[in-house]
Amino acid sequence: MTTVTKTIVEKTATTHSLHSDVEKLVDSGIPLSKAKEYVQIVDSIAIQAGRLAFNAHRGQRLIEASEKVRGADARAADDILRAIVVLMHASLEDFLRSVSAVHLRYASPDILNDVPLLHVEKERPEKFFLGALVEYRDMSVSDLIDRSVEKYLERTTYNSTRDIAGVLRAVGIPSDRYAPLFPELDKMISRRHYIVHRADLAKNASEDTNLNVISPKEVRMWVDTVQQFGRDVTNEVSAHRIIELINQDAPRFSSDIALSDQQASE
Repeated sequence: MTTVTKTIVEKTATTHSLHSDVEKLVDSGIPLSKAKEYVQIVDSIAIQAGRLAFNAHRGQRLIEASEKVRGADARAADDILRAIVVLMHASLEDFLRSVSAVHLRYASPDILNDVPLLHVEKERPEKFFLGALVEYRDMSVSDLIDRSVEKYLERTTYNSTRDIAGVLRAVGIPSDRYAPLFPELDKMISRRHYIVHRADLAKNASEDTNLNVISPKEVRMWVDTVQQFGRDVTNEVSAHRIIELINQDAPRFSSDIALSDQQASE
């Protein structure tokens, strides 16, 4: 194994424990470019997970800041907590879009048929005139798919754990294993909706100063839950997507290198 190949294998192993499997792929004849492709997929998901972790850290720091000002201005402290809820929901959506993007860029034609061509989103996904491609004549097909997917996902929102479960199922991960996290995520999403659309004013409030109570403990729980969700999904999506691609490519190179999720987890 060359030094470059060994570096790729070791880099992949640090993310999802597929050291021996990727090494087997390379030694069995899959081109180095394919090994690099696998690593790039893992890295792209890991980068997004890092962004989510960074935002969770921002949330934790804001909780500390809210506690510091609570003695002088309790209402300002509560408004900081409300801002954290909005931040964490935005961070969760950003992460889910990134996970979806990795899946869609390498998806089958049947799945990609639901994604409109770039800048023709007002039309049905399956309908566009050949002239719509003229402005992209200098763009590769791969880049056009990536840009179309990116534009499509910009308009996608996740307003319930039902939506989140749909993303997980789409990338081949059973959503039920994340069910323990869903109650807190649902609470956070509902509270974010109320903050954004009603300024967190209590229902039937007689005065515009009557706000819903918000708890630092609950907000901290939501920050931790989002961070845990991102960490767990990152590990599983990375491994699952790599296994999926390996099994697609394996028949072209060797008949004995197909992998399963169970093998990868051993």
